[in-house]
Amino acid sequence: MYTIDVRDSFAITFGTAGTELEIKHNLGYIPLGFMVIEQSAAGSLYGNRAGTGVTMWTNKSLYLKCSATGVIATIILITGR
Repeated sequence: MYTIDVRDSFAITFGTAGTELEIKHNLGYIPLGFMVIEQSAAGSLYGNRAGTGVTMWTNKSLYLKCSATGVIATIILITGR
């Protein structure tokens, strides 16, 4: 069973399309994924635990990209704990 960890929410600004951003967290383990709560403009956020297309996630950071420039997004992390 999976839970949504709402202790950690992040507002992220993607300056340039396709540029990877590091988002630091304090979970102490690798999250299963993320959920977009809101975003300021059209664009797809992407990244995954395996590091396909972005740097592999760690127990301290995850890495995301956005397909559009200037998007501000708020995300929460999905965990299995």
